[in-house]
Amino acid sequence: MSTVQTSLQSRVLANAARGASDGVIATAAMSAVMELGRRMGLLPEHPPKHVMRAGLPGHKRRPKKYESPLAILAHFAFGAGLGGLFSMAAGKRRVPVSLGVGYGVAIWIAGYQAGLPALDILPPISEDRPGRPLVMGLGHVVFGACLAILHNDQVRGQRLVPRLEEEAEPRPVPVHLGAGIG
Repeated sequence: MSTVQTSLQSRVLANAARGASDGVIATAAMSAVMELGRRMGLLPEHPPKHVMRAGLPGHKRRPKKYESPLAILAHFAFGAGLGGLFSMAAGKRRVPVSLGVGYGVAIWIAGYQAGLPALDILPPISEDRPGRPLVMGLGHVVFGACLAILHNDQVRGQRLVPRLEEEAEPRPVPVHLGAGIG
C-alpha cells in the first residue's frame, strides 16, 4: 500500500471518528428534546426503547430486563455511526446547517416512515399518534443541526466542545502585581 493511500485512509478514519464524536453529542441534544416531549406527555416512551424491546428475546411488545440501558447505548451508537457518515461525506468542507437539518429529517423519515413500520415496531409517521411525530421530527432536526454546527466548528479549527482525544492545554493565569496593595 502506498504512503498516499495510507495517509488518505488515516484522514478518512480520523474524520469518521470526529464525526462519531459529534454524533454522540448530537444524540444527547436529540435525547433532551425526546425527554422534554415525554415530560410534556407527547411521547409516552422513547422510541429507542421500543426498538430494543422488539430486538430482545421474547414478545416484542412486552418490557424486558435491561431494555432501558441497552436502548440508550444502542441509540448513542447509532447516532455515532450516523455522525461518522455525515462527517465522511462532508469531508473538510463547511456545510450549511440546513444540510444537517435535511440529513436529520431524512433519517427520521427513513426510520419512522419506512424502517420501523416495516419491522412492525412502530406505526408510520402518517398513522402515528399526534405527539410522537412532532417530538421525533423536532429531535431529528436538532440532531442534524448539531452535526452540521459541530462539523463546521471542527473545519474552522475551533471547538465548541473539546474532543476526547485532545489534551486540555494549560492557560496562563494573569498575574497583576501590585493590584490591591496599598
